[in-house]
Amino acid sequence: TIALAASDETPFVDDPVTLTATVTGNAPSGTVEFFDGVTSLGVVAVSGGTAAVVVPSFVAGDHSITAIYSGDAGNTTATSTVLTVNSSKTTATIALAASDETPFVDDPVTLTATVTGSSPTGSVEFFDGVTSLGVVAVSGGTASVVLPGFAAGDHSITATYSGDPSNSSVTSGDLSVTSRRHTSTVTLTSLGASPLSPSLARIVVGDEITFVSAVAGQLPSGSVEFRIEQGGVLWATTDITLTAGSATLATSSLPVGEFTVAAVYSGDGINGTGTSTVLNLTVAAVPAPVVANPEPTVGSTIPVTGDGYEPNTPVEILLDVPGGTVLATVITDADGSFSTTVTLPAGALGNHSLVILGQNSAGGVASAELPIAIVTLPSTGGDPTQVANLGGLLVAAGVALMLWVNASNRRTRRCIVSR
Repeated sequence: TIALAASDETPFVDDPVTLTATVTGNAPSGTVEFFDGVTSLGVVAVSGGTAAVVVPSFVAGDHSITAIYSGDAGNTTATSTVLTVNSSKTTATIALAASDETPFVDDPVTLTATVTGSSPTGSVEFFDGVTSLGVVAVSGGTASVVLPGFAAGDHSITATYSGDPSNSSVTSGDLSVTSRRHTSTVTLTSLGASPLSPSLARIVVGDEITFVSAVAGQLPSGSVEFRIEQGGVLWATTDITLTAGSATLATSSLPVGEFTVAAVYSGDGINGTGTSTVLNLTVAAVPAPVVANPEPTVGSTIPVTGDGYEPNTPVEILLDVPGGTVLATVITDADGSFSTTVTLPAGALGNHSLVILGQNSAGGVASAELPIAIVTLPSTGGDPTQVANLGGLLVAAGVALMLWVNASNRRTRRCIVSR
């Protein structure tokens, strides 16, 4: 009889296995041939009733092993029962790492897979979700791929090892890579306005103001949206394409009121979106002085009023400039208005200019000039032609002047000029 045994019935594919046949009989000699199915594994002489063969490895799977004794002069031939040997591959493991798990979109990233097992060969395929990033041969237990950059956002990276004759295939766990766009810095400035602070400016209605937005980043492209709001309600919005990192918007159509202006950058493939700090803008009305002259005669007193000026600032009323006579200086009220009277000089007969100088709400100079003729009223009856004659009206710096002239009890002249 012959009995067959294996040193390991469940070896790994690269583990050597010793097969031993034990022959019983009448001092048996002869040989034993070992088989894997119908494939001979070797012929070994019987010595001391046994014969053994060392198989360096079995390919992965089930193997039906038998041993056949040749017999000799005193013993018959014999065949063993089948011995099943189940050989398996080494269970490989794979670890995945990235050179940077939070890169910027234009930063290269190296992905490295480390495979452990029985001297693993084969290849590793890298994936971003279901998209293949490349197949790389395993060398020295590792495989690496260099990516030029990831699109902005979260990426789920995996690596799959192909396996080889000695090692099983295996897939890594997910590695999260979050790619970021560069931070954009957006600034907003105004030209043509009176800056009270970096975030506060004023203009007079009708004046042109230019908004300039600068975007700092990695060669930013895209556009800037200028958002103009009044009372929290969007009043106007305009998109301007960036040129060399800058966008400009000029307008003269803003009405009187309080506005906020902001610049919003759209971002691009490399740079993130950004918003400037808010610029507060006051659009002021044109100052409107009014001069009332009931009797424009030498030495008479003329009431003068006005509004739309810078609050708490001086307004000068002069007769003739330059080098003229200052008739009055008055400080405007908290609402930018004033009211005063001026007395015409006793010797101021003839043609003159009544000039009102002040500061508008945008911080600029506001002036109004009106040519007048001062005469002396007759002592009796009077010729209505000898009253103060109104000359033409000159409007300077956007200021309109109104002059009322009552010539006598019998006739009134009025000149009203508006812008």
